[in-house]
Amino acid sequence: LTLRSSAARAECWPAAADPTIVYEWAVDSVAFLDTGADAANDTALPALPGATASAAVLQLEAGALATDRVYALRVRAWMAAQADVESSALVFVTVPALALVATIAGGDRTVRAGEALLLDGSGSADPNVPGSLPATYVWGCTRANGTVSADDDVVLDLEALGAPATNASTLELPAGALDAGAHTCTLTVGGVAGATAAAAVEVAVSDEALVPLLEALALPPAQASAEWSLPADRVGVRMGLDPASAALGTAAWALSWEAFVLVGEARAPADLNLADAAAVTTTGASQLNLAFRSGVLTPGATYVFQLTARLAADPLAPTGRAAVTVTLNRAPFGGSLVASPASGVALETSFALDAAGWADEDLPLTYAFKRRGASDDAQLAQAVTDTSTSRMASALLPAGALVLSVTVADALGAAATAEAALDVSEPADLDLGGLLAAGSEAVAEGDPMAAHQLLAAAAEFVASGTSSGANASSALNATDGANMVALAVSASAGLSDSPQARDLAVGTLSALLAAVPLDASTQVEALDAISGLLDEASATGAGVATAANALAGVGAALGGADALSDADREAVGEAAAGIASRLGLALIAGSLAGEAAEEVTSAEVNVTASRASAEDLSAGATTLESPGGGGAQLPPSVLAGQDAGVLEGGVNVVQYALARNAYADPSASGLGTVRSALVALELSAAGDGSPLVVVGATDPIYIALPLGAEPSGEEAALAGQCAGHACLDRGACDAATGACACDAPFYGGACQFE
Repeated sequence: LTLRSSAARAECWPAAADPTIVYEWAVDSVAFLDTGADAANDTALPALPGATASAAVLQLEAGALATDRVYALRVRAWMAAQADVESSALVFVTVPALALVATIAGGDRTVRAGEALLLDGSGSADPNVPGSLPATYVWGCTRANGTVSADDDVVLDLEALGAPATNASTLELPAGALDAGAHTCTLTVGGVAGATAAAAVEVAVSDEALVPLLEALALPPAQASAEWSLPADRVGVRMGLDPASAALGTAAWALSWEAFVLVGEARAPADLNLADAAAVTTTGASQLNLAFRSGVLTPGATYVFQLTARLAADPLAPTGRAAVTVTLNRAPFGGSLVASPASGVALETSFALDAAGWADEDLPLTYAFKRRGASDDAQLAQAVTDTSTSRMASALLPAGALVLSVTVADALGAAATAEAALDVSEPADLDLGGLLAAGSEAVAEGDPMAAHQLLAAAAEFVASGTSSGANASSALNATDGANMVALAVSASAGLSDSPQARDLAVGTLSALLAAVPLDASTQVEALDAISGLLDEASATGAGVATAANALAGVGAALGGADALSDADREAVGEAAAGIASRLGLALIAGSLAGEAAEEVTSAEVNVTASRASAEDLSAGATTLESPGGGGAQLPPSVLAGQDAGVLEGGVNVVQYALARNAYADPSASGLGTVRSALVALELSAAGDGSPLVVVGATDPIYIALPLGAEPSGEEAALAGQCAGHACLDRGACDAATGACACDAPFYGGACQFE
């Protein structure tokens, strides 16, 4: 739980007096949720920090608050120089008890007759006590009796079949315990307060020796969201084969996914073309993993995703299957966004934002406010505030015809959006000293968002190209830029670790890189701060706006790199490469092996990233296309010598190209006007992100470098004259145009260069 408070000095506080504000939190009262009776004597109170200037934000670890309670928490603020100049605010925190969670790992499955069965319910939990397990586990299985009614199913005596008679989170049945046929096994868990929850799986027992066994290794949440902006929130299923089947290789099996919608208890085929890897899925329908694109699934619907497998060489071979069930959560509804006043002045008017009227059964709701230009893509909207449980916020905004938006999400992640239009005029000038002072004060008072709002609005003002903006820009120097970046870095350190906060910080730093004069060391400071923010995004991923802002920051820095000294150019290049590398990993956070590659491109930097299975990378030569030209070819032996356990979750493949090779002086390369991009290829373990060192490759890795040059001299004479030299037998001559289409790795007007 994070509670963020903010206090401001009274206007009558002497300017020369110490401006420090001290904060202290306390528990005013605790009551039982159901009766409202005092619960202070029955509740262990959370440990709260002492009185400090940095205590404006209160963070409580999971489990610090007891369930079925209402806490009244009070924050008091006072001037450090005069303790009786004070104020306080009160917030009520309700902690309802959550339902027990029962789960059986792997979902529905097919098993071979004569083999042992293991069902694992250890993922079941009591969410009211972090790390707590259910108090009781009760297993039961039935065998279908061949009739339509489940009432006719035969209840099995598990103890007689050899299952241990213990209160265990797993069910182990010895080989041969289950006859061939359809079975249903159920786990019922109980909590200490008497609550129960149940989960069930279908177990098909086959007497065919070659039936493949499938198991879900990674499941989407039981309540998933139909739309998402971060890669880690996608709906996806990771399946695995049993060791005997896996030993034949994935290519030996014909794999096919199907999707059904539950109507009551009956399955109906879903109107989804899973094979469409461009619009519906990111995996297609014929590999072990299945992942969807945002907005494809229907909120409120319950889906069953089923994978079947058989030997590819034998259409009549027995099939194995496994299925998982997912319910798509409905988004909040009924609300709106009001921004007031409807117009104002950039850097001066504080706009009040109120997202009132939203309702949802999965509380609490969170609110994230963003802004964009009226003609801009909604996906590129810039964060204005951090994500908060408060429906209201205030913001200082840049000039322009703006569209404000709020994304309202429920406790399970389903979100809805509302918008409001604003007209913000530009200020007459930029009071940089006042801006830096106000921003520093905001950071000191626990409101780093306000500092970012000021800096972002100022950066857009000086970059606007208007006469006022141009005058403000011309008045800035590198020292001013360094002070602005230092404030942005300081404000970023005070932000939460939410994706929305990272969006705002990356946007501010990138805007400063593009708009204000910065020396090389300050550029590196800003780039390193962006790199650190992207590093934090490795778990949840980076959204479209964060990626676009990061590319813009790198592009601004590289655009002026040629004018720097060798040492400065290399430092900027190294920082830019660090951003590209971390952005690649953030683009595929939470992705599954086999999904389509993620790409982001700009004039100065291109990044493409994907997650591949170790088997696919080792099956044959792998060609990797890079956006903007170039690419790589990996030999089958690229992963030779690697620990198989490290590769279990797949391999991260990140490629990036910087249009300017900041590590070298082009004039000293000996290539004349030819310039190579800086191209990098990085392989890392998907499980922990550790780099993979190529240790056993027996064939080379080929990397294609895009080259840029203006035709001149001999090259100009050769261009368009292929009939006279036949492209040196290194490509095809187009008689109509006289141009060569060179075979890799040759280039040039006559394919004369390699």
